[in-house]
Amino acid sequence: MATLVVPEKPSVARTIRYAVRPPQVLALRGHFLELDFPSEYSKWRSVDPERLFSAPVTWVARDRRTYSELAKAVKGVGEVVVATDTKKLGLIIVRGDNVILISPPPR
Repeated sequence: MATLVVPEKPSVARTIRYAVRPPQVLALRGHFLELDFPSEYSKWRSVDPERLFSAPVTWVARDRRTYSELAKAVKGVGEVVVATDTKKLGLIIVRGDNVILISPPPR
Protein backbone atom coordinates (compact mmCIF):
# COMPACT_ATOMS: atom_id res chain seq x y z
CA MET A 1 0.00 0.00 0.00
CA ALA A 2 1.03 3.59 -0.62
CA THR A 3 2.45 6.08 1.86
CA LEU A 4 1.01 9.59 2.22
CA VAL A 5 3.24 12.33 3.66
CA VAL A 6 1.34 15.28 5.17
CA PRO A 7 3.47 18.37 5.92
CA GLU A 8 1.91 21.47 7.46
CA LYS A 9 2.62 23.89 4.60
CA PRO A 10 3.36 23.90 0.85
CA SER A 11 7.01 25.00 1.21
CA VAL A 12 7.76 21.96 3.37
CA ALA A 13 5.95 19.73 0.87
CA ARG A 14 8.21 21.00 -1.92
CA THR A 15 11.32 20.27 0.14
CA ILE A 16 10.10 16.76 0.99
CA ARG A 17 9.26 16.05 -2.66
CA TYR A 18 12.74 17.17 -3.70
CA ALA A 19 14.71 15.44 -0.93
CA VAL A 20 12.81 12.22 -0.30
CA ARG A 21 10.55 11.75 -3.32
CA PRO A 22 7.75 9.94 -1.50
CA PRO A 23 4.90 8.49 -3.56
CA GLN A 24 2.30 11.01 -2.37
CA VAL A 25 2.58 14.37 -0.56
CA LEU A 26 -0.35 16.56 0.48
CA ALA A 27 0.44 19.94 2.04
CA LEU A 28 -1.93 21.35 4.61
CA ARG A 29 -2.64 25.06 4.70
CA GLY A 30 -2.97 26.13 8.31
CA HIS A 31 -5.86 25.35 10.61
CA PHE A 32 -8.38 23.42 8.55
CA LEU A 33 -10.36 22.11 11.55
CA GLU A 34 -11.50 23.83 14.71
CA LEU A 35 -13.55 22.91 17.76
CA ASP A 36 -16.93 24.54 18.27
CA PHE A 37 -19.73 24.46 20.82
CA PRO A 38 -23.34 23.67 19.88
CA SER A 39 -25.51 26.66 18.99
CA GLU A 40 -27.11 26.89 22.45
CA TYR A 41 -23.71 28.02 23.75
CA SER A 42 -23.22 30.77 21.15
CA LYS A 43 -24.67 33.60 23.27
CA TRP A 44 -21.73 33.99 25.59
CA ARG A 45 -23.33 36.51 27.94
CA SER A 46 -26.21 34.16 28.73
CA VAL A 47 -24.11 31.02 29.35
CA ASP A 48 -22.62 30.25 32.73
CA PRO A 49 -18.88 29.90 31.97
CA GLU A 50 -18.64 26.89 34.26
CA ARG A 51 -21.00 24.97 31.90
CA LEU A 52 -18.46 25.31 29.10
CA PHE A 53 -16.07 22.92 30.86
CA SER A 54 -18.54 20.06 30.44
CA ALA A 55 -20.21 21.23 27.23
CA PRO A 56 -20.01 18.98 24.17
CA VAL A 57 -17.79 20.12 21.33
CA THR A 58 -17.67 19.16 17.67
CA TRP A 59 -15.02 19.43 14.97
CA VAL A 60 -15.89 21.93 12.24
CA ALA A 61 -14.11 22.09 8.90
CA ARG A 62 -12.80 25.66 8.62
CA ASP A 63 -11.12 24.97 5.28
CA ARG A 64 -13.38 22.51 3.47
CA ARG A 65 -11.06 22.27 0.46
CA THR A 66 -8.11 21.10 2.56
CA TYR A 67 -10.38 18.81 4.57
CA SER A 68 -11.81 17.21 1.41
CA GLU A 69 -8.36 16.80 -0.17
CA LEU A 70 -7.00 15.10 2.93
CA ALA A 71 -10.07 12.90 3.42
CA LYS A 72 -9.78 11.77 -0.22
CA ALA A 73 -6.00 11.27 -0.04
CA VAL A 74 -6.05 8.98 3.02
CA LYS A 75 -8.35 6.46 1.35
CA GLY A 76 -6.35 3.49 0.20
CA VAL A 77 -3.04 4.44 1.80
CA GLY A 78 -1.33 2.05 4.15
CA GLU A 79 0.68 4.62 6.06
CA VAL A 80 0.33 8.33 6.81
CA VAL A 81 3.45 10.24 7.81
CA VAL A 82 2.54 13.51 9.48
CA ALA A 83 5.50 15.81 8.84
CA THR A 84 4.82 18.67 11.23
CA ASP A 85 6.89 20.21 13.97
CA THR A 86 6.26 19.42 17.63
CA LYS A 87 4.98 22.87 18.56
CA LYS A 88 1.29 23.41 19.32
CA LEU A 89 0.30 24.07 15.70
CA GLY A 90 1.92 20.81 14.58
CA LEU A 91 0.15 18.89 17.33
CA ILE A 92 -3.19 20.45 16.44
CA ILE A 93 -2.68 19.45 12.81
CA VAL A 94 -1.92 15.88 13.93
CA ARG A 95 -5.13 15.86 15.94
CA GLY A 96 -7.04 17.18 12.94
CA ASP A 97 -5.53 14.53 10.68
CA ASN A 98 -6.49 11.82 13.13
CA VAL A 99 -10.07 13.08 13.18
CA ILE A 100 -10.20 12.73 9.40
CA LEU A 101 -8.71 9.27 9.52
CA ILE A 102 -11.16 7.90 12.06
CA SER A 103 -14.41 9.84 11.78
CA PRO A 104 -17.01 11.11 9.28
CA PRO A 105 -16.71 14.66 7.93
CA PRO A 106 -17.51 17.44 10.39
CA ARG A 107 -20.32 19.84 9.58
